[in-house]
Amino acid sequence: MIVHESFARDLARLVVWYPVRWGVRLLPPKLAYKLFNRMGDLYFHLSPKKRDRLITQMKSGLKGLIPEDSPYHRWARESFQTHYINQMQIFVFPFLTPAKMEQIHQFSGLEYLEKAQSEGKGVILLHGHFGPAHLTLHALGLKGYPAMQIGLPTDEGLSWIGKNVAFRLRMKYEKKIKAEIIPATAFLRPILEGLKEGKVIMTTGDGAGKGKKVGDFVSLPFLGGKMDFAEGPVKLARKTGAVLMPAFTLQTGPASFVTLLHPPLDLTESRSADEVMSDWVNLFEKHLIKHPGFWHFWDEFDSRFKKNQP
Repeated sequence: MIVHESFARDLARLVVWYPVRWGVRLLPPKLAYKLFNRMGDLYFHLSPKKRDRLITQMKSGLKGLIPEDSPYHRWARESFQTHYINQMQIFVFPFLTPAKMEQIHQFSGLEYLEKAQSEGKGVILLHGHFGPAHLTLHALGLKGYPAMQIGLPTDEGLSWIGKNVAFRLRMKYEKKIKAEIIPATAFLRPILEGLKEGKVIMTTGDGAGKGKKVGDFVSLPFLGGKMDFAEGPVKLARKTGAVLMPAFTLQTGPASFVTLLHPPLDLTESRSADEVMSDWVNLFEKHLIKHPGFWHFWDEFDSRFKKNQP
């Protein structure tokens, strides 16, 4: 979700990164996540223009795919909640033990990951900006998996407070995640070596926020039109002999989440990278149509989406 710089935004940052962050330390994890939901609700009610834009974008993207009387208002509210959970859950991570993580997060399809690991293969978990992705990464680390993530942290375009308070502290907290985060713009040798050593790497297939792209992208059918998706994960899997496995994180309750791991994608050499990514995009589209409120990029949908030409 795009948030524009302003005095009010900087004031909110100071509140979030100081009294709220300190207060969250005193809460049980489940209660902390419920608080993040309520903060999303508050933002939802205080931002009618952003709320209406999200609903308009959702209706545009899902037109003809779902009934017209679908609960767009509820999905927009879920989008605000997802934003706050995604941004603020990092306050909780340092205090999550494996047992406490089990109370809020579960895996489905973990047998696919375990099978690949037992065969000595590295695993690339290909996910979208859908739900709280860092939660899956931290959960993997707490379970003892050697996990890494390809990320794209940046303070570009942020105000002084955005850079020197929010971004600085976020980078400090990300180092407490039970996994290593490698910038997508950095030399990716640690990723290549990690996969060859059998590690688990998380990376996204739908690009970064504000349309930023690193590596090769291809335009594929999506929601009745086309959108650009990354081909890099396919090439990385083939180069290292790793398994490429779709992963999607869903919120199932105010403080409960599940990461769905799907069977590995077919990387047969006769199949093009476009064909392999199309398999992932089809899964992503099904999850998005069923749970629109979990996708992070609805507010930039019009700039990403390409309508089919008549």
